[in-house]
Amino acid sequence: MKFTVPASSTADILSYELDYLPNPLVSGPELSCQLFNGDRLLGSGPCNGHFQSSTAAVRLSGTPLIDFSTIAAGTSAGRIDFNITGGAFAFDGRGTVVIGHLITTSTGPSYAIEASGATSPLELVSPSCRS
Repeated sequence: MKFTVPASSTADILSYELDYLPNPLVSGPELSCQLFNGDRLLGSGPCNGHFQSSTAAVRLSGTPLIDFSTIAAGTSAGRIDFNITGGAFAFDGRGTVVIGHLITTSTGPSYAIEASGATSPLELVSPSCRS
């Protein structure tokens, strides 16, 4: 999924959403994500909807940590690759992306949305899905 986000001096989390379901006819699919700015890999991990700054004071459990400087500076070349192994997923073709600031609430870590980004339609590229 290709995306753009505006610059923000206080953002320390990138959140994304993409509707997908495993193909029930193919057993055992696994999904992992990679975050890029242009061709530069910023980080990878489980596709749990977030990438957070490695310098964030508040942490979301299980969220991949990245060098957030290029995202915080704003990017017109962001990309999240969804890598599928051992099966298949059905994607709806569109996603959303926002940047925000991690906060602590009475129920634990959360984030406040600062700005929405813009995404492009997905495209299938070999076993990974990109837009």
